[in-house]
Amino acid sequence: MVYIFDVKEKEYRKPEILDINEIYSFEKALKKNGMFLSLYLPSDMNKEAKHLWDSIYSREKKKIQESQISEKEKNEALRLLKEINNYLKNREIDYYNTLVLFLNNQVFKYMIIPEILEASLFFSNRPFLSPLKKIKESDRLSLIICLDRIQAELFSVRYNRFHHYYGRLETTVPQKIRGGSESWKGLRETKNFLHTETHLNVHLKKVSRKLSHLLKHRDFEEIYIGGHEEIFKKFEEKLPESVRQKIAGRFIGEPDILLAVIRKEGFSKIKKGLI
Repeated sequence: MVYIFDVKEKEYRKPEILDINEIYSFEKALKKNGMFLSLYLPSDMNKEAKHLWDSIYSREKKKIQESQISEKEKNEALRLLKEINNYLKNREIDYYNTLVLFLNNQVFKYMIIPEILEASLFFSNRPFLSPLKKIKESDRLSLIICLDRIQAELFSVRYNRFHHYYGRLETTVPQKIRGGSESWKGLRETKNFLHTETHLNVHLKKVSRKLSHLLKHRDFEEIYIGGHEEIFKKFEEKLPESVRQKIAGRFIGEPDILLAVIRKEGFSKIKKGLI
């Protein structure tokens, strides 16, 4: 869900919630009645939104003033630009979000998108919705399981951003069997292997039970498995066919590091490395 406000000149209405699925009806409801300004303004730790806007504002203002459009169009474009500039002076933008603004002589709407989009500004006779239409595809609640032989991190993502943490599962690592003569070396290694594999199976069954519990209480549209590649197959063999059909991809890495990356930078970066 994203938030949207209707704004009259010097008057703010109560906020309304607009689902991403409603952007098409929003587009159809608008008539072609003059110039429309669409702004996508991201904010992350590297580019603070207001500094970014100052740069965009100066560039676009100069571009309009030097353009070959009619004086009427030029004045309208500068008016819209100034109105947005005045609005942004008194607004804080959270990190790792994108502020989206649509403005013409009758409409002033904004959305907060929980994803970093490319900074852009457009003048046209319709709101520029292409980036939002692409985001609609990521409006899916996905379950992520990052696991190795002794631990598993379970959490969800939505809009390609970290959504909810379901906890960590850990299994005690058994000590290797030691001692014995050299003649017993092969047998000892076999016992160690069987011992660790038994504990691995216990660990994977524990993760599988946690996954089944989550699926009973939440309607996840897809599942992604990350972690150590050598145990993916063993883990998936313990899942029901109905659950395996929801697996949309796999990615490699250390569970705790993968979780940290997704928390900070989103899931889009990880999805580029799916196997």
